[in-house]
Amino acid sequence: DEFRAIADRMQASSRRRELLSIAAAAYGSFFVAAKSDTFQWAQKNFRSNYIEEGAEFSQGLVFPTAQLSGDVDAAVYNTLKKRGFTPRNTLFGHSVCSDEVNNREEQLLPLMVNR
Repeated sequence: DEFRAIADRMQASSRRRELLSIAAAAYGSFFVAAKSDTFQWAQKNFRSNYIEEGAEFSQGLVFPTAQLSGDVDAAVYNTLKKRGFTPRNTLFGHSVCSDEVNNREEQLLPLMVNR
């Protein structure tokens, strides 16, 4: 009986943590979707906390000029703006693979489409 009570408490605690994790993930997803600028800032400033050091090192070797989506979007926007391009005189076309990586709101294509 004693071990059963301990196991029941452990299981209840595990379920509570699982529910809290789900709630936090749901809130975080909503926050990211609603606040893409905040996501871009966090992605830059906290990148070392969620990207493996070896992966980051390898990316730097193979793709030394790689940039984050928000940085590319800003650079393209600023360059086009300086040259007189506006939403009224410019069509946006793209040929990007439509996989889940390119369809997230904080990625390059949605950033440029929504500009």
